[in-house]
Amino acid sequence: MSHKGLRRAVTIPVLGLIDVLLVVLLPLWVPVTLVYDLVRGKFRLPTTRLMLFGLCWAWIESAGVMLLFLLWVVGHGRDHRAHYRVQGWWCGRIIAALRVTVGLRVEVVGAEKVGQGPYVVFCRHASLADSIISCFIVNNTMGFHPRYVLKSDLEMVPCLDLLGNRTPDRKSTRLNSSHEWISRMPSSA
Repeated sequence: MSHKGLRRAVTIPVLGLIDVLLVVLLPLWVPVTLVYDLVRGKFRLPTTRLMLFGLCWAWIESAGVMLLFLLWVVGHGRDHRAHYRVQGWWCGRIIAALRVTVGLRVEVVGAEKVGQGPYVVFCRHASLADSIISCFIVNNTMGFHPRYVLKSDLEMVPCLDLLGNRTPDRKSTRLNSSHEWISRMPSSA
C-alpha cells in the first residue's frame, strides 16, 4: 500500500470514529462543557460552542469524503471542475457551521472590483480556520478555481488530502527550503 493509501486508511476511519463518538457521547459532553463554561464564568459558552463546531466539522468532512468518493466511483476522479464544486460546497458548509456555532462573520468588501485574473494571492494562515476563510473568499465569493500551495501536514485532513491531490495543487513541507515547485506552477495550469 502506498504512503497516500496508508494515510487515508487511517485518517478516514478515524474521522468516522470521531463522527460516531461525538454523536453518541453528545448527552455527556454537552452538559459537561456547559458546566465547565458556567463554572469559569464564561456565559457565552465558548467550550460548548467549539465542541458543537467540532461535531459539525466532522460530519461536513465525512460528507465531503463521501462526495469525493462518489466522484471517483462514477469516473470523475480527475474532473477538476467537479472537485472545485465540492471544494466550494465544503468551504461554504464549514463557514456556515462557524457562523452558527461560534458567530464567525466573513465580509468581503470590493469583490465586484476584482477582474478575471490571473492572480497570485498570498494569505497568512495562523490557523486552519484562516485557510478555510481564504478558500471561501477565493473559491466561493470570487468564483476562482485556485491552485494552492498546501503544507503537507494538511493531508491529515481527509477532504484537503483528497481535494489537494485531485486538483492542480502543490504540497510543501516546512523542512523543504527548496522552492523549485514555484517554477513548476505555471506548467500545471
